[in-house]
Amino acid sequence: MVIHVVYRGFSPTVAIKRRLDAARAEFEKLFKGLVSVEWAIESEGSAVVVSCRVHSRSRYYRAAAQSHDPMQAVREVADRLLAQRRRAHAAIKGRRRKAAAKRT
Repeated sequence: MVIHVVYRGFSPTVAIKRRLDAARAEFEKLFKGLVSVEWAIESEGSAVVVSCRVHSRSRYYRAAAQSHDPMQAVREVADRLLAQRRRAHAAIKGRRRKAAAKRT
């Protein structure tokens, strides 16, 4: 797995680095076949914009958030990505159930 973190106009703190590491650990548990994770943290005026792209074996996921607190923005992005993963997984399960019901 490859992890890219880009900071533009923003200096990272230890807390943000720890939160990114915690998000990576969560992603490894839920995303099967994780290929790469790309974080972009940039400063726009007084706000911080955080975006993340996750490339797993079967899909791409992406999310972005803007906040005055960088930790909150990182949390929002991680939560959005995990929610996307859960929705995609639920859709796959639903299709499998329909296919199994048709076979019987």
